[in-house]
Amino acid sequence: MSYDPTLLSFPFRVKNMPPRKPEAVKPQTKSEIASERAVKDPMYRKYRVSIQIRNRIVGGIPKNIETLKAMVRGSTLPPEMQKPMVEKIADEVDATPEEPPTLTTFKKDEKGLYIEERQVKALLKEAASVKQLTKKWGLRDGIQHGLFIKPECIHMFDANKKLITEITDTFYAPVHIKNSPKGPRSAIKSGDFVSKPLLETFEVWLATPVITDEEVKLMFTLGQEIGLGANRSQSEGKFDLVEFAVIPEPPQPSK
Repeated sequence: MSYDPTLLSFPFRVKNMPPRKPEAVKPQTKSEIASERAVKDPMYRKYRVSIQIRNRIVGGIPKNIETLKAMVRGSTLPPEMQKPMVEKIADEVDATPEEPPTLTTFKKDEKGLYIEERQVKALLKEAASVKQLTKKWGLRDGIQHGLFIKPECIHMFDANKKLITEITDTFYAPVHIKNSPKGPRSAIKSGDFVSKPLLETFEVWLATPVITDEEVKLMFTLGQEIGLGANRSQSEGKFDLVEFAVIPEPPQPSK
């Protein structure tokens, strides 16, 4: 009897054979979900933020040149970049050797006094940590590397909407230092402050899909009680969130 290969082309089923189960769909990893969302989303999601300081905000840059040098030496800057950085900051805050070692102040440019982008990001990191949002995969790196503040220098306005060019005053307070080279000792801490400024309206540009709109608003809402600027542990820099709004994407041009 000759072999006929066409016989195998007909469908057949063995009796009592159980139906084949469909293959299980492999769940997406967090990385795959984030990558898929990143492709679909625009480059940035943007938010408009306006902040009113309730009492006062304290500057955090050393005004004593030796203290400033020590601060820069303790940073991650390469040694060859430290001297230019000291000179740049010293020019922005008018640092001199005669100022008290503990005195801190604000940076200043041709427009007036300002706080920096990094201070807003520090606020958001602290708020995220308090609410344990940093346990979420990718959120901490998202704030560090995928969140941007525009403009980078946020100026301050008085009640008459005029740019603030000078500090309101300087506060002095005793502090107890437990671990110093000379053992426990007391010192006088001082800082320049501005009373009840309205911060320049700024935008938050978010490039990461890991952080949601609700989480950004939550961080700013909690940040009201954490505060901005220096001396936050002493309740300085608390603020009211005057505005938080999602900036809609402009309509895409029709093809």
